[in-house]
Formats: sequence, C-alpha cells, structure tokens
Amino acid sequence: MHNLDPLKLCLYGGEDYELIVTIEPDEWRRAPEAVFSKGGKLLKIGKATVKQAIHLRHDSRMIDIEAKGYEHFKHKR
Repeated sequence: MHNLDPLKLCLYGGEDYELIVTIEPDEWRRAPEAVFSKGGKLLKIGKATVKQAIHLRHDSRMIDIEAKGYEHFKHKR
C-alpha cells in the first residue's frame, strides 16, 4: 500500500521503548529471574563481540544492520 519495508520499519522506525542491555555470559543464568522479580522480562537477542558491527539473522540469512537512530547518552559539546 505505501511501499514500506516491514524489516526497515522494525529496525529504524522509532517508537522503540524497550531497553537493550549487555550482561556478562556468566551472569546470564541469574539475570532473567532477577529482572522478572522486579516485574520485567528479559529476552536474549544476541551477543556482543569484539567486532564493531551489528548483524541480524533473518530467514536463514545474515543482514548487516546500519547504525542509525538517536543516541540517548551522547553528549553534544
């Protein structure tokens, strides 16, 4: 109808009010229960590596994700 790519809307469309955190692998066992005990939910969506790139595995293929979006904690000088 509007020629919009659903994947691009999901990745770059905004209105994303979820938090993304990194957790040490050794701590992952306890983390979901700790977050749940405070009323939240924690889902494992990937892993951090030494490479400075973001990839998405989708329909058996790997897609490079562009670094776009607002940086909440970036200070302007």
